[in-house]
Amino acid sequence: MNKKLISKVLAILTAHLVFYIMMFFTGSPVASAPAISQVLKWLSFGVHEQYGIWTLICIAFMADSFLKRIL
Repeated sequence: MNKKLISKVLAILTAHLVFYIMMFFTGSPVASAPAISQVLKWLSFGVHEQYGIWTLICIAFMADSFLKRIL
């Protein structure tokens, strides 16, 4: 497989793993709207939920560039 494709897939999985770990800390058994809002607020360091999404995107881009160097 292509190195670029592998790094992009692993980067998306890394961002998903970060989101999943943060969802685990909410203590909610289901992905309800308040739990997702709380996770995004944690990821944005308490500013707004929209910045939590940007944080996940930045995590994916950084993981992608890091994995391209490794692979």
